[in-house]
Amino acid sequence: MRSENQSNGFETGVRIRPAATLLLVRDGRNGIEVLTLKRSKKMRFLPGHIAFPGGAVDDEDRLYIDTLGDVHVTAGMNSDDAVYAAAALRECGEEIGWACSLSQHGEPLREQYVPHPTQVQLLHSEITYHAWLQEVGYEIDFKRLRFVGRWVTPPSMPARFDTRFFLYRMMETDLEPSVHLDENDWARWLDVSETLRKTESGECAAAPPTMAMLKGLEKFPTVKECFDSLYVPGPTPTR
Repeated sequence: MRSENQSNGFETGVRIRPAATLLLVRDGRNGIEVLTLKRSKKMRFLPGHIAFPGGAVDDEDRLYIDTLGDVHVTAGMNSDDAVYAAAALRECGEEIGWACSLSQHGEPLREQYVPHPTQVQLLHSEITYHAWLQEVGYEIDFKRLRFVGRWVTPPSMPARFDTRFFLYRMMETDLEPSVHLDENDWARWLDVSETLRKTESGECAAAPPTMAMLKGLEKFPTVKECFDSLYVPGPTPTR
């Protein structure tokens, strides 16, 4: 059993929490676009920064994977990547009201809206995302998610996360995000190259992992090529 000050073998004065982030991408007019959030300035961690849907791994995610057994993401490098992928998808449902990477009776499904009343229940912990999926007959197709990197927040930060990043290519590109305004000011599709230029110029605030992901995405002309190859490893974690 890990102590409160440990996560995946790294010790620190601040607890390192396991977390997951989802890069939702589509082909745009000028290249790849990525669904981007603007974090509220009220947030304690990275206020006002642009980011991608994601958050901490919950026990709910581990229990869900335990019920499924042996499932794997594309290009996975860790035995428990599916747990983190489940967390990223759950956070997406909670933060922007989208249910992604779905299948039903073994057939892939386009992305679906999480009904707004259900999203509210999720945010108030009245139901769980994975229980809702089972209730409506949806399953997660983990092979539609690509593991693209792992980043650990440096010791200088007030909150620390051991985050795994996953890439997902959207099938349904006209969904409107339903933003959880307590945490984010907006969610919108942004051109990767333009957003990277804005972060590098200081026009947009972004954490190093976010900038690294944008740089990685920019290297590919299409989402298909990106899904086949993207890998953006973080620096060697420090205590």
